[in-house]
Amino acid sequence: MHIGLIGGIGVAATIVYYQRLTDAVARRGKTLDLTIVHADVQELIRTNLADLREEQARNWLPLLVRLKAAGCDVAAVTSLGGHFCFDELQAISPLPLISAVTPLDAHFAEQGHATVGLLGTRVVMRTKLTGSSTRPVPSRWRTRSSRWVRHIRTWRWRAHAARSGVPSSATPGKG
Repeated sequence: MHIGLIGGIGVAATIVYYQRLTDAVARRGKTLDLTIVHADVQELIRTNLADLREEQARNWLPLLVRLKAAGCDVAAVTSLGGHFCFDELQAISPLPLISAVTPLDAHFAEQGHATVGLLGTRVVMRTKLTGSSTRPVPSRWRTRSSRWVRHIRTWRWRAHAARSGVPSSATPGKG
C-alpha cells in the first residue's frame, strides 16, 4: 500500500508519522511506500480559526491530486488541527482518507472511557474532534487549552493515588 501524507502542518508530527510508519512496516518485514506533500501551516491556522472548512478542503485538494498522481492508495492529514475539515476534504478527495480520530475513539471506547481529556494548541482545540467520531455512542471528549495542565496533573495524581491506596487527603490540589 502506497501511503500519502499531507505534512508540514506540524513538521514534528509529520516526522513522528514517518518514523512510526517506517518502524511498523519494518516489523512486518516490508518496505514502506510513502509520499509526503508539504502544506502551509499558516493557511491552516487562518482557515481553522475562521472555521472555513470548505475553503481549507479546496486548498488541500491539489495536494491530494498530487498524491494520487504519485501512486498513493490512501492519504492522511498529519495534524489533529487539520481534522477540522476532515468531512469536507473526504467528500472531494480523489483518495480514501485515513482519520486520526477514528482509532483514538475506538481505543477509548474499548478501554471503557466515557470522558477523555484533550490538551492541545488553540487550532487543535477548535477542531472539535467530537464531531469526527464515527462510533454509534461516541466517547465524550473534553477539550481545554494548556492552562488546564495543572488540573490534569492533579487529576492524574488522584487517579494514581486511588489505584495505589493513598488516602485522598494526601493528594495535591485537594480542597
